Amino acid sequence: MVRVKNRYFLVEIKYADQRRLQRNVSSEAVYKSVRQAVQDSYGDYGVGALKDSLMVKYLNADTNLVIIRAKRDHHHMAQAAFTCIKKIGDHDCYLHTLHIGGTIRACQKFLIKHHRRHLPVP
Repeated sequence: MVRVKNRYFLVEIKYADQRRLQRNVSSEAVYKSVRQAVQDSYGDYGVGALKDSLMVKYLNADTNLVIIRAKRDHHHMAQAAFTCIKKIGDHDCYLHTLHIGGTIRACQKFLIKHHRRHLPVP
């Protein structure tokens, strides 16, 4: 058997109005936005290549961080589609890729380092 290899994107949602208010963004809305961006950029081929693997694995509404999974062979399509996203749900925003890893654990380790650098220490 052959193992299916994936890539995990640690992505930050940045809102256009620069306010840090809590948004009601669901993982379903993020998934639909990414899928629509892949459809617009690559058509049916892109959606077909990513349909089995594209998934929002983690969403934190407080820090606006998302982990998105995609197949390793076609992860460049998902990454390019992130740049085309201008709106998630009703909110104007864009996605900023912080890290690309081979496992969720690698993304979590990077996330811990990222929080230590950017969050205030009490």
